[in-house]
Amino acid sequence: MKWKITAIIAVVLGFPAVFTAGVATALSVAAEKDSAETLKTALGSAGDWVSGLGGLAAATIAIYLADKQRRDNSARMEIKQYFTKDNFTIELISVGEKPATVRGIYIRSPRYRKQAMISRPPILKSDAIPARFEYGDVQRLTIDKSIYFDVALEIEHELGQKEFRGLQLVIGTSTKEFKLDLDPQFAAELERESVDD
Repeated sequence: MKWKITAIIAVVLGFPAVFTAGVATALSVAAEKDSAETLKTALGSAGDWVSGLGGLAAATIAIYLADKQRRDNSARMEIKQYFTKDNFTIELISVGEKPATVRGIYIRSPRYRKQAMISRPPILKSDAIPARFEYGDVQRLTIDKSIYFDVALEIEHELGQKEFRGLQLVIGTSTKEFKLDLDPQFAAELERESVDD
């Protein structure tokens, strides 16, 4: 979105500057007798130009601030992953001003655009997800080592691949998705489970 704001500012301030430079150049070439009076007539009063440019700049800043406030007021989730030899834990933290409703947790292949849902039994408890998060709410979801084989089987079945590196962990909420790379140690362990089968 920042590039859009930059483009708006460039157009708002750039167009009048180029126009003024073009008019000044044309008048310097065309006006032979009284170029100052011709320029004054063509451009109008300086106050009109300054107030017009000020109004355009104010509108641009208002658009930028409204967009920033909209982004700041949206639901946001912080996601952490912890891998140990006994389990894999996903920690979800609501850090946005608006509540977030987590509808599902997925492991996705960005390459093939397929995903496997891991927020359902037997991988996670049936009451874990969906869940509503207010600001500051934290929930830890743990996948026990005894379930790794089931997770590997689900990913292999849904994604159609046995290589688990380069996958993403995706938290789907009612308004947007939050993605990060799947913990490489967990991915390697799932791959080992898949090969052992």
